[in-house]
Amino acid sequence: MTVAMSESHKIHYYENGGDIFLKAEDTIFLLHKSILSLASEFFEDLFKLSKPSSNENVNIIEGTHQSSNTFATIEMNGETSESIERMLSFIYPNTFIEITWDNVKDFLRISDKFIISKLTKSCSVFLLQHCQEEVLLSFTLAERYNLGTLFKESSKLLLDDLQKYRSEPIYDELSERTKLKLMDTWFHYTNSLHKYFEIVSKRSTNNSFGEFLNSESPKFFFETLKVL
Repeated sequence: MTVAMSESHKIHYYENGGDIFLKAEDTIFLLHKSILSLASEFFEDLFKLSKPSSNENVNIIEGTHQSSNTFATIEMNGETSESIERMLSFIYPNTFIEITWDNVKDFLRISDKFIISKLTKSCSVFLLQHCQEEVLLSFTLAERYNLGTLFKESSKLLLDDLQKYRSEPIYDELSERTKLKLMDTWFHYTNSLHKYFEIVSKRSTNNSFGEFLNSESPKFFFETLKVL
């Protein structure tokens, strides 16, 4: 079978050692099974089969002819050529792509779909370093892709101004369980602060500011927050 109406990718078309075609939209990639297997558990499991079969994510076409090569073709169901190009630019050692706010969401989606653990970790590192810039987006991605450390750190930032974030459309992407937990934590947090400042006010009535700073009040504040 010949791959019709397809254009070879300008970078990820490796005639030297390539042994599998990937097709996304009208773009064909010639790749190495070994590199795909090392990067992705999905492809590793797929290539372990003596005769890989189609599934919801890919469609396998045997004996595809392209130029002077004849290999099986993996059609990437529901994927754009741009997304696959980005994925390959991360996987392959001869190319480099930076994780940014413009691509991190799609990177996480595709790394989850094809089980690319290194890509997931790299996205998590980026989000941990930059979550203050996009607090709610970071939190929603942490929940969706089970990024525990990011979930914890971004939730702290979220609780600082939860009322504002609740009005943003992306907030509705959170699960009901998470939204309820956020509201419960926020309620306890604000209630603890209220109680703390009430006690501080009473304690500091007859003390100077310097005496207050040297008192047990700051320690009491952190003890109060342990209820969260």
